[in-house]
Amino acid sequence: MIAFTAFAVLALSGAGFTKKPTPAPSLASASTPTPASKSFAQSYYWYSAFDGSYNDYETVSYEIWEMEIYYDCTVNTDPAGGTLIEEGYWFNNPDYPASYFLYAHF
Repeated sequence: MIAFTAFAVLALSGAGFTKKPTPAPSLASASTPTPASKSFAQSYYWYSAFDGSYNDYETVSYEIWEMEIYYDCTVNTDPAGGTLIEEGYWFNNPDYPASYFLYAHF
């Protein structure tokens, strides 16, 4: 009767019939991630080119999308035939050189 009770408890809990968990890999066997696997979208501080006011801190693609909605025209980083609308800075200081320029093509 005791053996049957022990068997029933293990069977109902599932602990008696599962595999052993695999051990965590050691630090020596872990591979270091490549730079490609550490990819992320860099965000920039965006300022208006008209009055120098701060807009937001976003990625280039999000800011292009936002400005296309705002101005209802094509916005990109190509200056040919466009009007400068925003400047993106790596640091939150417009005294540094701008990293990106966004142009609206009306």
